[in-house]
Amino acid sequence: MNLKERKLVLISTILTTIVSLFVFFLALKGQWFGEFNGAGDVFCEKTHDGLIKQPANTWSNLMFIIGGLLSAWVIYRGKFQSFDSPIYNQFFYGVFFCNFFVLLGPGSMAMHASMTNIGGFFDMLSMYLICSFTFAYSILRYFKLQKSGFLLLFLVNMSICLTAHFLKFDVPLVHFSGNLAFATFLILMGITEILIIYKKKIRHDQSYAWAALICILLSFTIWNLTQTGSSLCDPSSIIQGHAIWHILDALALGLLFRYYISQKRKL
Repeated sequence: MNLKERKLVLISTILTTIVSLFVFFLALKGQWFGEFNGAGDVFCEKTHDGLIKQPANTWSNLMFIIGGLLSAWVIYRGKFQSFDSPIYNQFFYGVFFCNFFVLLGPGSMAMHASMTNIGGFFDMLSMYLICSFTFAYSILRYFKLQKSGFLLLFLVNMSICLTAHFLKFDVPLVHFSGNLAFATFLILMGITEILIIYKKKIRHDQSYAWAALICILLSFTIWNLTQTGSSLCDPSSIIQGHAIWHILDALALGLLFRYYISQKRKL
């Protein structure tokens, strides 16, 4: 990317942050998410009166916004320009990643702030964005897809996730079919990344990938152990396990970004 394109990545990410947060608060104030029905009460935190029903679980999502802005700043600075990463060197992938990273924040905030079904849908939609992008981006690099191929695969991934979401069948451990689709795509992404490193021999700084994996596994463990009714659930505490899940997931995605931009050519 040239300097102009890197500036556009940063500016677009800042604008996405401002607009998405403005729309989020407007929707919350105007009750566009619908009537409160307790959606998300499985995530332990006591329901509060006022605009924000679950403060800790809501504000912890700011980490996604911070992560997206920092990623855009890293691209803008141009420090890794000599590397061979599509996210770093091609405007389309850079602006795509940074903007969707930011949007994960308001998406998840929608449920925890409103505790409505529509808010819950936006929360899950943010998760589907993560797994659909990361798997499509892995396949892009493995098969050296064109932009059109990446977009098609991303849309197929999203379609599968949304189909699983609306089927709504119960699944052990992860609760329902939408979560199963999310987990499946992340596993497929991990397998593809292993093939990229060890079969395709494309060099990366693997320490960031392993750190991201540790964050994901730890966050999933906390997600399971701190739900409503568990021994580790304290609804009145300002420290909520689900809020930690958000923070660790944002950190994992940031580490994945750092892994992506460390990509170099084959040995």
